[in-house]
Amino acid sequence: MTESDLDGTCHGWDGTTVFRLTNGQVWRQSAVRHRRLRLCCPAIRVWRMGERFWLEFEGVPEILPVERVTEAR
Repeated sequence: MTESDLDGTCHGWDGTTVFRLTNGQVWRQSAVRHRRLRLCCPAIRVWRMGERFWLEFEGVPEILPVERVTEAR
């Protein structure tokens, strides 16, 4: 499990949204889901369940399937 903060403001997701975390990890939404909201540097949790990874924003009841893109070195 990874716990970090989003690096910047989240304006929601649109099906291909990329999420950059303050710990250097980068995750991309892996299923088409849409939502508009505004969160400034929210806490994020990413975990593996089965064959998928899931991303959750603190205080938002929806979870998103994601895939790892890269990690800053």
